[in-house]
Amino acid sequence: MADEWGHGDLEKARSFGWTTIGDEKDSGALELFWGEHPHSRSDNNIYARDDHGNIYGFNGHRPLIDITFRSYNYLKESHLSGDEIRKAGLCTILVDREPVYSFGYRDISWALRRADVLLVELGEHSSFILTQDGRKDLIGRKVYWDRTPAKIVRYLADQGCIIIDAEPGHKFPPPVYAIENDEENHDWEENETSIKDDILSSKIWWHRK
Repeated sequence: MADEWGHGDLEKARSFGWTTIGDEKDSGALELFWGEHPHSRSDNNIYARDDHGNIYGFNGHRPLIDITFRSYNYLKESHLSGDEIRKAGLCTILVDREPVYSFGYRDISWALRRADVLLVELGEHSSFILTQDGRKDLIGRKVYWDRTPAKIVRYLADQGCIIIDAEPGHKFPPPVYAIENDEENHDWEENETSIKDDILSSKIWWHRK
């Protein structure tokens, strides 16, 4: 039995991350590592080690994903159509208790469907935003924005947006409306070397070396 089951030689254990046990009020850290042998008949060889050195077979949440929905009403003032109380809401996706993306909504049913789709998109995204290493390496990462070499300088986690600066000697191209109107766009001129964009924007190319 010892040859088939159990984590094996701990000196050969490969740690690859962490998670927690318990809720936010009473949580303990768990180190996750690959064992040499499976601990169950499902061929699962992931193990967890707690703060006291105890080791357990692991089949828990990794990463920890939570989704919150906050609905509210607000006053829309208008001299043309009159004042009106309107509905709104904010959905936030959290990974390991940290917000990584959020979006506004008016209809909760639509928001539930959108959140479900977003989890798939974020899980497969080249930013690796759902992983610890991906979030840690986000600042300073080199990317292209609309073919312009740039790098990420800030991550607005509660919005799911990033601030991108063009590399020295480069400028971001003006938006189409500025070209079509053939007129100066002072807002764009002031920000032509630094922009804010959604982390899922199709204009961002993540594979720059």
